Amino acid sequence: APLILSWFENPHVRWNVKKYLEVYSMLTWLVVTALLVFYGLLPNSIKNYPIEFLCIPFLFWAAFRFGKREVATITFVLSIIAITGTLNGYGPFARYSPNESLLLLQMFMVFSVVIAQLVAVIIFKWKKAEEALLYTTFLVENSEDAIIGKTLQGIIMSWNRGAQKIYGYTSEEALGRHISFLSPNNRSEELKDMLTRLSTGDRINQYETKRVRKDGRLIDVSLTISPILDQRGDIIGASAIAQDITQRKIFESQRESQAMALAESNRELEKRERIMRSLLEDIQASKAKLEDQKKVLQDANKRLETLSAMKDEFVATVSHELRTPLTAIKEGVSLLVDRLLGPLNDEQQDFLNTVDQNVDRLTELINNMLDLSKIEAGRLRMFRRGIDVGKLINETIQNYKTITGARKIKMNFSSTPLVFADSSRIMQVFGNLFSNAVKFTDNQGAIYLNASLAQEGYLEISIQDNGIGIEKEDIPKLFKKFSQVGQRRAQGTGLGLALCKELVELHGGAVEVASELGKGSCFKFSLPLYTPDLAMDEYFKEQAQRSEQGKNEGVGMIVLDIEPLLKIGSLWRGGKEDVEFFVRKHLREGDAVFWMSPDRMIILAATSSKTLTQTVQHLLNAIGERLTAAMGQKKIPVRVKFGTAHSPTDATEAHQMYKVAVERLNPQEVAAQYP
Repeated sequence: APLILSWFENPHVRWNVKKYLEVYSMLTWLVVTALLVFYGLLPNSIKNYPIEFLCIPFLFWAAFRFGKREVATITFVLSIIAITGTLNGYGPFARYSPNESLLLLQMFMVFSVVIAQLVAVIIFKWKKAEEALLYTTFLVENSEDAIIGKTLQGIIMSWNRGAQKIYGYTSEEALGRHISFLSPNNRSEELKDMLTRLSTGDRINQYETKRVRKDGRLIDVSLTISPILDQRGDIIGASAIAQDITQRKIFESQRESQAMALAESNRELEKRERIMRSLLEDIQASKAKLEDQKKVLQDANKRLETLSAMKDEFVATVSHELRTPLTAIKEGVSLLVDRLLGPLNDEQQDFLNTVDQNVDRLTELINNMLDLSKIEAGRLRMFRRGIDVGKLINETIQNYKTITGARKIKMNFSSTPLVFADSSRIMQVFGNLFSNAVKFTDNQGAIYLNASLAQEGYLEISIQDNGIGIEKEDIPKLFKKFSQVGQRRAQGTGLGLALCKELVELHGGAVEVASELGKGSCFKFSLPLYTPDLAMDEYFKEQAQRSEQGKNEGVGMIVLDIEPLLKIGSLWRGGKEDVEFFVRKHLREGDAVFWMSPDRMIILAATSSKTLTQTVQHLLNAIGERLTAAMGQKKIPVRVKFGTAHSPTDATEAHQMYKVAVERLNPQEVAAQYP
């Protein structure tokens, strides 16, 4: 029964290899000893000795090294061997009567088992107590809190690692000293009061005070002190647990400061809230006034829009109605001046020349008014591209040869870079400034024309004369509409310089003037230099604006590598210009075409992604038809690379679109018969 109960109570075996070897050794020696004792294998000379007690050490071995379960097991094995040996007439308990033999054996076994089990229980409880003591000692020693044991007189008897960490003293430095060395000088009465309370059995819970560290620094601690009782219940000492609450105190102090600051902020916020409420009421009142004013302005804007539309319509109508008769007058006067309708005398000739000049003035006035009206309405379209300014100015001067007379025209336009501009508009600007220089310069004077690089990325064109000049206070009035300055005023409308300024600024440039009365004037205007990147950015902006004004379908880009086409000289006798003309012919009006490199063309158009694909196919078909017409039955491999991108589907900026389109460059067959 003890065997079954002990194994049922603790069935699990948690032995290491060493333990297993010890168990096998113990059982082996027990069996050998039991056989020697209870099977009569010992010499007869020692049989009269109490040899049965040779088995007792194994029971104590099991009790000390293992436990009750192993003692019961050893006892069970020993009992089997002892009973079988005794019943066979062997061993120290063998008698003539089996009953007598078994009774003696039973008494021996009961005595042995009881003693062994008592020892096992005592050992078990001793081990448990030792484990509990070790556990408690470990907890105390490794606690973050300071745990100090002291007598009622205040002498320190124990000092853990937490105490060393908090106070800075080692156990060797603290043990045996009076606890007062940890208290500040001004707290001696506090310590006496604590010891008095402890002597009466009182317990001190979470008492907050200050203590001194070894380095002299004051720290805040929370003390819990309990009396220590002996077995009779007498108080023999005290156990103190101290927690370092310095950081908590600092935090609480900060929190109190923050709470005070928060309360002050709340009061300030309440004050501001009252002010804000007052302001809000004022704002709401102002808002109501603004709403009323907004309605008035909206009505005024509608009236202005109506008037602007009426003005545009009026200007367009008047311009058309004036241009038609002026054209007829111009043609009639030209026929008379050229004497195609008969001879003229000198007086008639002078009269007709005056009429012809005034017709030109009136035509210029109408054109200038129309251009300014379009600029103000944002509807003036410009066709900018890379142009040679020197060549353009030379052509313009040729048109003005009839009015230059004997004036010297000196030009410095050697190898000027291309500018990004509308050639007709720049010719209009230069023509206006040049004609002004001629008008205000004596017939024996000189006009200097120069072009040079100014600020980075700009070309500056200057027209300088040695004419009458302009007074300093009149210079700001030059670019105002219908404004003419100086005492010697030439015949004109006063719109020319205002239009010049608007046109140059539309190109991204600026107009400047420097003049000295009696010495002449110098007018300068700057234009951006042409670069493929600038052209791409500006064309993209134009197409994006077109898209917004239309169906807002976005902007499409086609990158076309035409190197294979350029190699066919008979197909494009005019070179790149011929290719560009051909491509433009198959695009919509307003689509932008320019060259990113000598053999790479870029097309930008306000279009949807679907229409962009259709445009590519349309160009492929057109190129194929031209190849078929030009090459006849010749079979030559011709492949053109097309890449497309769409904004905002693929990118939102021109350079990002270009990168996407280049990545998508894919050779396309331009005609089925040319594999």
